[in-house]
Amino acid sequence: MLFGISNDEKIRLFDEGKIDFASVTGEKAKKYDGKDSSTADSDSVMWDLVPNFKDQYLSDLRVREAMSLLLRRNNYDENVLNDGTKKAEGLLPMGICFNSQKQFMRDAAKYELKHNKKEAKKSLSKLLKEYKLKNFTFTLTYTKEYPQSKIIASEIKKDLESTKQFKVYLKEVNTVDYEQAELSLLRIKGTCNDAYDYLAPLAVNNQGINHYCSNEFNNFFTAAINAQSQDERYYAFLNAERVAMRDYAFIPVIHQGQRYLINMSVTDLISNFCGAPYSFRYMSMR
Repeated sequence: MLFGISNDEKIRLFDEGKIDFASVTGEKAKKYDGKDSSTADSDSVMWDLVPNFKDQYLSDLRVREAMSLLLRRNNYDENVLNDGTKKAEGLLPMGICFNSQKQFMRDAAKYELKHNKKEAKKSLSKLLKEYKLKNFTFTLTYTKEYPQSKIIASEIKKDLESTKQFKVYLKEVNTVDYEQAELSLLRIKGTCNDAYDYLAPLAVNNQGINHYCSNEFNNFFTAAINAQSQDERYYAFLNAERVAMRDYAFIPVIHQGQRYLINMSVTDLISNFCGAPYSFRYMSMR
C-alpha cells in the first residue's frame, strides 16, 4: 500500500500491476470507461466558487447570478474529471443529513442550477453599461493541494469568459486567503456526512469567510446547532441552505465523484461505507 503518490503515478503503477487499488481522476482516467476494473461512486466533496462580498462588483447579486448561469456544470465529468462527478444541486452533496422519515436533505430540496449563456449575456450587458465598464476583471485563486483544483479552476475560467464580458486570471497558491481573494475555489469534504461542515464557512463569527453576512442565514444556522431533535436540526439546516442559495453566498459548481481502479484478480478486495449514516469508508483486503 502506497501513500502520497500522484494521480499519474497511481495510473502507471496500476497498469504495471504494482498496485491493486487506486482512486484516480482527470483525463487519463477516461481510458478505463466501461472496464470491469473501474467503478465510480459519489464522494462527499463539494466544489464551490467563492465570491468576496467586499468586492464592489461581486457584492452585486446580479453579477453572482450571471456567473452561476455561465457554468456548464454537466460538462465537468465527461470532459474534465472523468470520475463520476455530478453537477451540484445545492451547497450540500447527495446522501447526507436525513430526517426522522429517512429522507435525505438533497431529496427534499434540489436546486436547478441552470446553464443559460444567453440570459447571462443579456444581464451582464446591462450591468457593464450601468458600471461603465468594458468587462468585469477578477482573479480566481485556487490551492495546489488537490490535483483537481487547477483543472476545475481552468474550466470555470473558460465558462466565465465565454461571453467575453468577464476576464479571469488564475492564481495558484499554497493556502487560499478567502477574506482577501476576489474569487476563490473552495473544496469542502464533510467529516461526518452532516450539513454543518458545508454551511459553517458562511457563518464564521456571524460572518462568512468571504464577508457574506446574513442575519437570516445565521439565525437558521444557530437554530440547527442548538436543535434538540433530529428533525429540528434537519429543517433549520435546510432553511439556512435556502437562504445561502438565494443569495449566491457560495456558487455551487460540482459534487465530486470518485473513480476506483480495482485489480479483478485479487479476491476479497472490498470498498464499503459505514457510520451514521455512511460517515466512514473502510477497505478490507484478505
